[in-house]
Amino acid sequence: MLTKNQFSQSLCVLSRITILIPFIFIFNSCKDVGVDFNETLPNPIVTSEELKIYGMVLEEINTNSILVIADTTRAIKGDAGYYVKFNDFIDDYPNLQKETHEALINPLVKQRVFQNLPYDEKHNLVLQSKHTWPSIEYGIKGFVKFSHIAFNKNRTQALLLMTHYNGSYSGWEKNVVLEKKNNEWKIVKHFNISITFFRKFAPSISVIL
Repeated sequence: MLTKNQFSQSLCVLSRITILIPFIFIFNSCKDVGVDFNETLPNPIVTSEELKIYGMVLEEINTNSILVIADTTRAIKGDAGYYVKFNDFIDDYPNLQKETHEALINPLVKQRVFQNLPYDEKHNLVLQSKHTWPSIEYGIKGFVKFSHIAFNKNRTQALLLMTHYNGSYSGWEKNVVLEKKNNEWKIVKHFNISITFFRKFAPSISVIL
């Protein structure tokens, strides 16, 4: 038989446990929301390996104009903004791993920062702060915006989104898949090409073809 004091103490302990249960549930739920492989890096700076990948994608742009690159990447969040389901990707590229796709749309992923320009032999590249984007003369300078690069766990597959504005009201978006073979990255697939109409002070409108 519990004394009155012991009964009061038991109620107190039980109430504390009851209060903690929702927080434990929320904490565990947050841990289960995908895996952000880029967040293992010590800072949000784009790495040399990532710069090489971005450079390979830039090499495929066929233009003689100056390419202006946004100095921060675009975070592709699964809960808002640009979103493509995994099934939409594997319809175009069945070899895409689910963990690579999850790393692209993970809501915990943050924007990355370019401190250096991607390696590129074909184009005259310029890094530009987002605060000056509306002043860019798009008809003269091509403008490129990248997403962060999503990797699978063993970093043998990569996925990214690139938007290229090549005129005041025109451009395109594409997803690019790369795989590492013999310790070298190779572009293996482009898909989900879209036409993007851009107005300087309005959001872009994408039409999937």
